[in-house]
Amino acid sequence: MRHTRRSWTPPSGWRLRDRLDKTWRWPLYSRGRAIGTLTAAILVVVIWPQGTGSEQATLAAATATNPTAQTSDVASRSAQPQGSPVPTSGTPDQGTNLTESPAPPTLTTSPEQYRTAEAVATQYLQVWCWQPAAAPANSNLTNTAPWITAAGQAADLTRSATWLPSLTSICGPVTVTQIGVQPSTPDLTLLQLSTRQAYINTSGVIVSQQRIEQTRRIVRGPDGRWLVDTQVQAG
Repeated sequence: MRHTRRSWTPPSGWRLRDRLDKTWRWPLYSRGRAIGTLTAAILVVVIWPQGTGSEQATLAAATATNPTAQTSDVASRSAQPQGSPVPTSGTPDQGTNLTESPAPPTLTTSPEQYRTAEAVATQYLQVWCWQPAAAPANSNLTNTAPWITAAGQAADLTRSATWLPSLTSICGPVTVTQIGVQPSTPDLTLLQLSTRQAYINTSGVIVSQQRIEQTRRIVRGPDGRWLVDTQVQAG
């Protein structure tokens, strides 16, 4: 009686297990292969996920905090006019700017200029402000002599403004305001004077301007004329 020998075939699960066992042992068959495999595993598992994750987290945080930051910055830059002029005056502009050069003040006297404190203060400040470029330095201060007391003019000369020989300074309309607390005498009053002073180049163009303010004593003399006196420090 003949017996037929059959070949034994392992189950499919065993074949898969054998292949997996050989796969993970494959790098161990060579030292160089093992080092290369270990290095590749470190790069893939450790370095790459952290770098990508941190960049994505940073971008997500920035977007969540200010999603329109880039758009707003571009829009604000495009909205700014190109070549905008830079103010040249050291004093911030206040009130209405002068758009053209005012007319020079008159240097002749008239009775109307002395009848009220407001009238003489207006005449004084316009003359005080007018300094032609071709005129000697401080000519504006000496020109105020008919409308100011000797003490007031002496005080002005000690605080003379900077003279710009290439520019003409001139003022626009003067605003005169009576301050709150007034002296009890009828021959003395305190007025606040304000105007805009412009600097004009030789072509008649305004190149800079600023606001001028003074608080002045205005006194009435024995002849009934009002004259500007010394400045009063505000406050």
